[in-house]
Amino acid sequence: MPSLALVEQARLHVRRHFARHIPKWMTFHDLEHTLSVVRAALDIGRGMGLNVDHLRTVEIAALFHDTGYASAYHGHEKKSVLLAMTFLKEHHASAVLTRQVSALILATRMGERPRT
Repeated sequence: MPSLALVEQARLHVRRHFARHIPKWMTFHDLEHTLSVVRAALDIGRGMGLNVDHLRTVEIAALFHDTGYASAYHGHEKKSVLLAMTFLKEHHASAVLTRQVSALILATRMGERPRT
């Protein structure tokens, strides 16, 4: 599934996105918050015994999960999905990976009860 190179490109892309597009007044949903979410998601994934491919998928989703705040507060998850989909398409990611990342991002919406 996702290569280490793709994950590294996602890391760089998201860092640049936050530097260029997330307002300075947004002090909670910032890059540090995103990196903290990535660490926590990977810790949980390892604890659940996810394999390397699944951990990489989780990392990409965690990286992109709040990128949508650049253009919307309410409904930012859908904007985040669009940004992730654009990135993944530009990097020739599979449709399966794109669906998985999208589902993981949408699972972060308030009130969601993900089952997978």
